[in-house]
Amino acid sequence: MSFLHWRAVALAVWALRDAMRWDIRNATFERAATVRHRAVLFGVFAVIGLLLSGVAPAFVRQVF
Repeated sequence: MSFLHWRAVALAVWALRDAMRWDIRNATFERAATVRHRAVLFGVFAVIGLLLSGVAPAFVRQVF
């Protein structure tokens, strides 16, 4: 096989590797964004729960 054939194969392998690297990178960024979104939601619900736990006893005491 000639040098030009090996060069074409090497370029194809390099392009495939680069494309796979970008796909993995993008998938990782998407997963990280999902984790951040869930963490924010968890924090919001935690704050709401803390507020309700502070307000609920006084409300229940007034109603009953």
